[in-house]
Amino acid sequence: MTKVHLIVNLRAKTYTAVPANYPFNDGWEDTFPHTCGADWWDIQTYTLWSDQVTDNGLSYVYDLCRDGGLFTLFYDLDHHTAEDVEAAKAYLRANQDVVKLKVVKLRKYQPKN
Repeated sequence: MTKVHLIVNLRAKTYTAVPANYPFNDGWEDTFPHTCGADWWDIQTYTLWSDQVTDNGLSYVYDLCRDGGLFTLFYDLDHHTAEDVEAAKAYLRANQDVVKLKVVKLRKYQPKN
């Protein structure tokens, strides 16, 4: 299994993927243009594992709770359709113990020229 870190600005709805060995030292938030100067509560880092992908290619993460799993599904607006999201949600509900499912719509950060 391989992993990658997804650095997300929830307010701007943008993300950047970085390798698993990225050195998260103090001040790492200022390294990325889409997180530089953002409020700390707007920035979230998710670890995506290669085996946490639906059958149509959408990545997800989950946390276990007493009643099952709290799932977050990542939807790249430039690469997936609303139909892809619905199929991925159905896949997760059929194959996992889903208690709550949240969909996060994002775009890969592209610097402005």
